[in-house]
Amino acid sequence: MAVADLARIINSDQVQGKLRAIKSSSFAEKTARKNPLKNRTLLQRLNPYSKVQRALEAKAVVARQEARKAAIKHKHSKAGRAEKAIRTKRHLALHSGLESSFAAAQKIIDDEDAAGKYNPNANYEENDE
Repeated sequence: MAVADLARIINSDQVQGKLRAIKSSSFAEKTARKNPLKNRTLLQRLNPYSKVQRALEAKAVVARQEARKAAIKHKHSKAGRAEKAIRTKRHLALHSGLESSFAAAQKIIDDEDAAGKYNPNANYEENDE
């Protein structure tokens, strides 16, 4: 090949017969895929119940807010303060009972220590009879 006419070679019937035809599609190019979690129209198409779910959740939020307001109002009322006083009294009684139990156990340990019978490394097994 001394002088090559590339255009004539490419356009020849032999070369054109071996080439694939240009693919053409009837579909338009797709745009970016939309997120159904952000796009309510698309979510509605995928899950028709989503509109009802949103409405129910909005009602539930309002109900929770009203219930919380009522609970806080009760807590700050005279009856709520009385209930708090009862709970505090019960907690303080439990706390003082535990303190007295620990003090009694410490006294037993001190008495054994003074008598020379206390061994901190011994494993004591208590009888539950």
